[in-house]
Amino acid sequence: DNEQAEIFERVQKLKPGSDQEENELAILQLRQLCEAKQKSHLHVGEAPQTSANSSTAAAAGDGTATG
Repeated sequence: DNEQAEIFERVQKLKPGSDQEENELAILQLRQLCEAKQKSHLHVGEAPQTSANSSTAAAAGDGTATG
């Protein structure tokens, strides 16, 4: 997609010295893109979560029974 094409163009402009360096730069850029998307994505029918909601869910436990 277009975002990936832009990333690879940016990597080429950095003129990596080797294939390994090029791969590492590309992975770094792609990881940052994915992390940014992950923070803002929503599932169908899901309301945006606030930090208060996520900490409440964490405090409630993982739902496994101990007894």
